[in-house]
Amino acid sequence: MICPRCRRETPADRPFCLHCSAVLPELPLPAEPGGLSCWARGAILVGSALLGSLCLLCAGLIIVSEVPDLVGLGLSAVLAVLPAAVYLAVVLAIDRYEHEPTALLAFAFFWGAVVAIVFSFVFNTLVAVIAVSFVGEDAGAVATAVLAAPPVEEGFKGVFLLLLMLLFRREFDNLLDGIVYGSVVGLGFAMTENLVYFGRSYAEGGLADLALVVILRAVFGGTAHALYTATLGAGFGLAREARAVWVKVLAPLAGYALAVLQHSAWNLLAGALVPAFLPAETSGWVYLCLVAPLQSVVLLGPGLITITILVIVTWSREAAIIRQMLLPEVENGLIAPEDYRILASSWLRLRSLWETLRRDGLVALLLRREFINTATELAFRKWHTLRGERPKRGQRRLSEEGYRERIRQLQARLAAL
Repeated sequence: MICPRCRRETPADRPFCLHCSAVLPELPLPAEPGGLSCWARGAILVGSALLGSLCLLCAGLIIVSEVPDLVGLGLSAVLAVLPAAVYLAVVLAIDRYEHEPTALLAFAFFWGAVVAIVFSFVFNTLVAVIAVSFVGEDAGAVATAVLAAPPVEEGFKGVFLLLLMLLFRREFDNLLDGIVYGSVVGLGFAMTENLVYFGRSYAEGGLADLALVVILRAVFGGTAHALYTATLGAGFGLAREARAVWVKVLAPLAGYALAVLQHSAWNLLAGALVPAFLPAETSGWVYLCLVAPLQSVVLLGPGLITITILVIVTWSREAAIIRQMLLPEVENGLIAPEDYRILASSWLRLRSLWETLRRDGLVALLLRREFINTATELAFRKWHTLRGERPKRGQRRLSEEGYRERIRQLQARLAAL
């Protein structure tokens, strides 16, 4: 950038000229990228709202028809929602630095819990009827579970990620965003599916069968659907970051293939191989104690480890962005060196918030948290602008100088406590 006062070149990411110290004008926000028109986006959003309402009605009818007993329905709902809430809290905790909009996360959960469930139920039922008519009831059930259900369910869950790429591209930045959104869709899907399975087990065997199925599906298989769709989400996230066209095309397809493969392997082992080798008189509790833990480790372990590694790598990249973008704010005196060190570490952030609460109370904790969030938003706003991108919607509530002024206000309020 050319300084308007001394006409000498200075780095564009600096808020002041390195030669004469004049305050530099902010970089203008880049124009909106080409893509869908406002009318097209509006039509898709309205259509999605109507489709969602219809699917909500259909999902309610499916649940009531599958679980007609009110006691079983109530128990199943509670036991399906609680583990979903726990796993959801874990997923949201990995979104450490550049938080995703709450509305989009809620939409992702709704898509998995309602829209994907309804379409998957319809297609799986049709396939099951056709398969049973050709190969018989037992073989048809296995074929549906192993060959039909995985591609159908992962496909309908993945439609949300595709819509996200088309309609909310600025809110979908990288690999971590894909993992988070995919996991949330999968958890919504698992919650509704579990509700139905729990209700059936209660109707068939009472509390004993219900307890067995809850442990099998909510504990040993509780992360299964989240893992499958997180794998697909990672593929979309990689495509979002990539510049090569072949990566943008192949990454989502590879993610979908891996998600279907994991899903099919789980259904094959649980629905066909294990029952074939276990004696017919073997109880479900024997399966729970001997087979389910091994199945969970073998089939879910590698995927969970891979996703964890990808998350850690992305954390490191986001921390590096914060360090790079906030270094000029340290040099101009806006952010203290100690705060600069804290802002680039999620562990130091948590420790700082805890020490603030313990030392200065709840009001100071809230101010300190807002200071951390505001400084982080400033860092990512600058990063998006330097990359020629429009910042996320939440990062455009203030200009860069507006963010700096807000940081000064928060620092003053904290100092006054």
